[in-house]
Amino acid sequence: ASAESLDLTGAQIDGGVNLRGLTSAESLDLSGANIGGDLDLRGLRNADGLKLPESIGGDLDLSGLASAEGLDLSGAHIGYLDLRGLTSAEGLDLSGVNIGGDLDLSGLTSAEGLDLTGDNIGDLY
Repeated sequence: ASAESLDLTGAQIDGGVNLRGLTSAESLDLSGANIGGDLDLRGLRNADGLKLPESIGGDLDLSGLASAEGLDLSGAHIGYLDLRGLTSAEGLDLSGVNIGGDLDLSGLTSAEGLDLTGDNIGDLY
């Protein structure tokens, strides 16, 4: 599946959001959204316009994400963060992130400027 644009700016979602298998999103804006459950973006490709929410009540799965420019999770509150196999992320900002569970960075490649300053992380892999 592909979407040219998906805008959930400021949305209040009590449950989870499953966009697993979305192969192309020129603009995916979740900034200001409050997601009560998990956010699953596993395998997302061509995610150059990705803007993520600061509050995710459950887990955030970005495993296999490709071509994300300027991925910014600074100050986010997340249960578990899965970045396994993330590729070509320029400016991955995780500064001040609060992760209640684990942070999995295994297989992360080409991350320029990985910032983990001031983080609160359960376990780091």
